[in-house]
Amino acid sequence: MKIRSTTMKNFIAVILAFVALVATAQTRSPLAFPMPPKYSPPQVIPPGPYPPSPPPEFNVTVILQGDSQGANFAPYLEQLRQTIDKNWNKLIPDVARQPLKEPLKERGTTSIQFAFLPDGKIAGLKIVSASGDVWLDKAAWEGITTSNPFPELPFNFHGPNIELLGTFHYNPPKQGEVRR
Repeated sequence: MKIRSTTMKNFIAVILAFVALVATAQTRSPLAFPMPPKYSPPQVIPPGPYPPSPPPEFNVTVILQGDSQGANFAPYLEQLRQTIDKNWNKLIPDVARQPLKEPLKERGTTSIQFAFLPDGKIAGLKIVSASGDVWLDKAAWEGITTSNPFPELPFNFHGPNIELLGTFHYNPPKQGEVRR
């Protein structure tokens, strides 16, 4: 019984201390226990007209390097450009696709020189100018390699291979735009 009476005494002492604390708190000045500020609902920002974030821009150019030997490469180059562009757009990293905010979405230009044989298989690739971002460069590289093999070269071209320069632009600046 002694344990129970000690436990009961402790319990009563805690209750009395709590009651005393509550009574003291009610008589203290407001500075002792500052009340939280009155609840104010969050501000609602009214809708628009805000300038829309421009969509990301990506484009690729393909230029013939060397002698065309009289063959008309214009339609062939456009077909290559479209194929590479389609494959490259699937590989563009998210850092280049982000909405235009601070910091600005990733920008850069990658130039890759590549050659392929008359049957359309790639004979070699070389980065001529890197963008400064390995992921942008990798996407451009794979945009070309995933397009392999290319269509056969035009029938009236009789050279051993053809060399091209592919330039991949990620979010190029607008005319007059200055990047901070």
